[in-house]
Amino acid sequence: MNANLSLITTCKGRLHHLQRTLPLMAAQANVECIVVDYGCPQGTADWVAENHSLVRVIRVDDDPMFNQCRARNLGAIAARTPVFCFVDADIMLAPDFSSGILRDCRDKTFLRAQPVTIETWGTFACRREDFWRVGGYDEVYEGWGASPEDLFLRLAAAGCTENRFSGKLISSIPHGDGERTAFYGNKNRWWQHRTNSLYLIAKLDVMKLLGTELSLGQRKALYVRAKQAIEAARSAAQNGASLEISLADVTTRTMNLLIQLDRTLSYSIHWTNPSE
Repeated sequence: MNANLSLITTCKGRLHHLQRTLPLMAAQANVECIVVDYGCPQGTADWVAENHSLVRVIRVDDDPMFNQCRARNLGAIAARTPVFCFVDADIMLAPDFSSGILRDCRDKTFLRAQPVTIETWGTFACRREDFWRVGGYDEVYEGWGASPEDLFLRLAAAGCTENRFSGKLISSIPHGDGERTAFYGNKNRWWQHRTNSLYLIAKLDVMKLLGTELSLGQRKALYVRAKQAIEAARSAAQNGASLEISLADVTTRTMNLLIQLDRTLSYSIHWTNPSE
């Protein structure tokens, strides 16, 4: 079967959703479908193999938690087409979804829904070469939130233009936060989003400071700093807190990141030079 579009979806504990959405993906014209079973306790890979023999399955069995970024990257590695589209297991596609994506997804362009909702936030498409040119998803992220924005910002910084497809082409299956966070260490998605957002902002600032991408080790060290900053702010007795995070293990520059947070975790960021 010839295909020009890879529909990539991931599943861990969402087989009941995938049973409704995968038939709609598999029915699209000119696509290959890839399902990443990220240690799903419901046996997603076996169900797909038994019921959708043309859908390719990637099995991951080495992680008790769920890392959506890694799962999506693994799906992209397996993809064979020039255009990638990432779709969550709870997203339902209209019959003409793939034709619209293939028509509008040009070089140095990435597509998102218009209007976009919190449920459809992560659904997007881009060209294979653009996705890998920026390194795909950042697998350092934990839990829910901010990782899609990270990729969108890096694509934009690499010269890609954000365009929109009609939001009428997708809809989502309603569900609660319990399902969203079932396989995340932090069950409070909004607190986790604060950590991830702080990491994102700090990472972009460090990249601008250095004029280069950060290594995996540097990104992991920065993520630890972001987690520590958020936890310290949450436990602060006063209404506000100023937290200075040394980036000595992230960059050789003698620069610190000064993060001022209040108890709602609203924050502002300043660079300081301790040698001055």
